[in-house]
Amino acid sequence: MDVTEITWKQRCFLDNLNKLLFELVKNIRRENLQIASEMKRRVSDKNDWINDYAQRCNVCVYLRQDDPAYSIEGNNVIAEFIDKIDFRKIELEDMLRIGDIWVDINITLQHHLKLT
Repeated sequence: MDVTEITWKQRCFLDNLNKLLFELVKNIRRENLQIASEMKRRVSDKNDWINDYAQRCNVCVYLRQDDPAYSIEGNNVIAEFIDKIDFRKIELEDMLRIGDIWVDINITLQHHLKLT
């Protein structure tokens, strides 16, 4: 689908989606930076039990429930991004099918106890 082929309603949806995605990415980056800053502080603190950490960000983009391909039992994922979010990789046709976006930011606190 070419951008010149979309309807006014679809264009409005995409404009709104673009604004939402911009804010979403901005918030994810801000949150990740805050978490990384706090974790680095904890790792460098010799009185803290934590001596390392792992941070992951997973973003899943799902179909709308009224999409013909949507299935209650099925995998309705349009796209999934792990750590590197790039919504430009989603085709225009699929952008119009987005119903939900789910973000998981996971932090694994790590402690290594070396015995020898």
